Amino acid sequence: MRFTKFRIKNYKGIKDAEVSLNQLGQGKVFTLVGLNECGKTTVLEAINSFSPDPSAEPLYQNDVFRKVEHRDLVPKHRKDNFTGKVVIEALIDFSDDDLEAIEHFFAEEHALDVDVSKIKSPLSVKKEFNFQQSDYTGQKSIWSIELWTKTKRAKKFKYLSSKDEVWQSAVNFIRSLIPTICYFPTFLFEFPSRVYLSHEPEQLEPQNSYYKQIVQDVLDSLDRGLNIEEHIVNRVEKIEEGEAWNIFKFWKSDRKEQVDAVMSHLGNQITKSVFARWNEIFGSKFTKNIKIDWGIDGDEKEPPVYLSFSVQDGTSTYSIAERSLGFRWFFCFLLFTQFRKSRGGSGTLFLLDEPA
Repeated sequence: MRFTKFRIKNYKGIKDAEVSLNQLGQGKVFTLVGLNECGKTTVLEAINSFSPDPSAEPLYQNDVFRKVEHRDLVPKHRKDNFTGKVVIEALIDFSDDDLEAIEHFFAEEHALDVDVSKIKSPLSVKKEFNFQQSDYTGQKSIWSIELWTKTKRAKKFKYLSSKDEVWQSAVNFIRSLIPTICYFPTFLFEFPSRVYLSHEPEQLEPQNSYYKQIVQDVLDSLDRGLNIEEHIVNRVEKIEEGEAWNIFKFWKSDRKEQVDAVMSHLGNQITKSVFARWNEIFGSKFTKNIKIDWGIDGDEKEPPVYLSFSVQDGTSTYSIAERSLGFRWFFCFLLFTQFRKSRGGSGTLFLLDEPA
């Protein structure tokens, strides 16, 4: 599935607007250009409000990433007494693969045939936020989809009511096919010196869990069946029955080599993603490498395991934070976007505010 258009009504300063993503050709990059304070950020916030990415929740715990609350949706000029609806509508096209997946879902989950010819593109999904005298009273989603089904032995398809449990089940499945929306209000990130994989210290910034998920995305992209818990954390923390955790014993064990091998694969994969595209875009021949080291914080029974990222340039090694602002932006941009597809689903719509 892919988004083709968004319609926005009564969202903050937007009275009524449309954003079309259905241009001629197969372009995948859309640019909003306008003067300061003309509403570009508001458009992105509205699109994100249609289906915010739950995995990005940790990023909205500080001043840089501010979560839009329901009270913020009310049009400013009607804040005194707004009774009505804030509406964000998405128009979404089905692909042949989507229709095939829906057919398979009905057959496997409900033993029904579905008439996919009645499932029309684009699908309209409206998200309505209701207000009474400027107080938020609730929200609902309205789907334009028509579903006609029949049992295997029946001759005719019958219209499936939206009140039917099967309809609700089908809509939940179709919702899982809709691309994820991932909004970055800024890309001026200070890349962390450490990404903790276990027992995150309380003083850590909330976004540590987001970077941890990105590490798993990179592992998934390797298609080697690797995961953080089993192939990194558990190997470091594993102790023999009746023994205390011993760093010297671990350093001589095969498990250390196993963890080092995972780090090598991680670093090589990120190096290929970042510098191959850097060379492609800028016509240069970078020979730098991304190096990933792992360590433990403390010497308790289950010491927290962390990763640190650096750039190897010949015989010198620099932390990501020591590189130029331009490099850090480019590094974060590719790290956040290139491995996202490893999570599966129908792709991701990235919203980047002030990307340069």
